[in-house]
Amino acid sequence: MKEDAFRQVFREEGRYVNDHCFIAKDDVMHVLYIDGEVGKGCYDLGNEVMIGHASSKDLVSWEKHEPALVYDASLVHEERGVFAPYVVLYNGVYHMLYSSHNMEKAQYICLAFSTDLFHWTRYEDNPVITPKGTEFLWSSSIPCSCRDPHIFHEDGKWYVYWVGDMADDPESSCIALSVSDDHIAFREKGPVLVKRHSFDEAYVMKTESPCVLKRHGMYYLFFRHGDGTKYCISDDLTDFSSSEVHLLGPSHASEIFEFKGKWYISSCSREPGDIHHYTDRIKGLYLAGLDFIGIHPVIREL
Repeated sequence: MKEDAFRQVFREEGRYVNDHCFIAKDDVMHVLYIDGEVGKGCYDLGNEVMIGHASSKDLVSWEKHEPALVYDASLVHEERGVFAPYVVLYNGVYHMLYSSHNMEKAQYICLAFSTDLFHWTRYEDNPVITPKGTEFLWSSSIPCSCRDPHIFHEDGKWYVYWVGDMADDPESSCIALSVSDDHIAFREKGPVLVKRHSFDEAYVMKTESPCVLKRHGMYYLFFRHGDGTKYCISDDLTDFSSSEVHLLGPSHASEIFEFKGKWYISSCSREPGDIHHYTDRIKGLYLAGLDFIGIHPVIREL
């Protein structure tokens, strides 16, 4: 079974790992992640208020570090916390896009900088992404989505995929896209994939946790929906709406990444086979291997 391929490789007692990202530096892999307290949820005040940080040379043994970022409750857009980071290296500086939310549970995407992955400085004009198009349901005064940023770099541009809510249908969410030429200012392109909430599956779930990569001239969009991680393939990185959707496996908030010549897939927060989410916000970081059979990815044992 695909869930049996995953191995829990990192966890701190009494804490859980949720949405995360990987960035390699000097043959060491770093993970930055939502750090939360077991027994609490994402909207509990005082929980999910820091971006955790750990590193590994072999993806099996991990060293925990001081938090990369701790929320600043004096900032309106960070009143409840910070979460779901994504980090890339550009011109010798690490750029972190991260999610935040205010007391009304409205979500934002913000930016921070680092030269070493350990010490981070917020961009002075945060937030950098909030939904503005009429197709999105977003207001600073209501619970709404603008989270889980993922950066894909091509032709000198940043393509940032993120999660949004649809204004015309409260039972639909989307993977949206914003683009930047200077890696600071973003222009909104709109939804690239819209999905109904998954009432026909084992667990009701919004479309979330996008991850994009390119292979053989085609773009892969991985995302969380329903019973697990799904993916679709397109020749256009701005449109996956007509692509067939495939189920990859029952993992949560997965990142697909390459390290030392091999591909991997992650999962977190719960046991990978727990599609009902009974073990949510209890577990740590899981990893499995990933192979590509033809054009399709297949999960394998770590």
